[in-house]
Amino acid sequence: MTHLSDAIQRMSGECTVTLGGLPEVCDQVKQALGHNLPDELVEFYARWKSITGEYELSVIWPAERVIEENQYFRQSKDFGTLYMPFDCCLFFSDAGNGDRFFVPVYKDGSASTQIYVWNHETDERIWIAGSVHQFIEGWVSGKIMV
Repeated sequence: MTHLSDAIQRMSGECTVTLGGLPEVCDQVKQALGHNLPDELVEFYARWKSITGEYELSVIWPAERVIEENQYFRQSKDFGTLYMPFDCCLFFSDAGNGDRFFVPVYKDGSASTQIYVWNHETDERIWIAGSVHQFIEGWVSGKIMV
């Protein structure tokens, strides 16, 4: 069992983990956005669809929302004048207040394992966790706060 599976199993009493993941959704994300997902998100989407926490707040979005949100942020003409580019960000969750969680993506199509939060008010991008499983544990437990 991997660290990610362990984290999800520990959080299952505090979160709703939706089954029904499909390995091919990662290919759909790659085709729609032009880059890979980090290995932990590939593992996640192969087994699960999403994780929802307290107050129905998404901890990990379904792949369809990953595509939708990232395309919206990357294609918005208004955002181009307000914020730094989002092409290097792969959003996969939100804080419920407008802030988004992401992994950096690189020009070669690979993705980092590091997790950052984008502050929608200041456009700051701040490191918060070293992996998806650390993010899940920290966010659900309240150790990570934004």
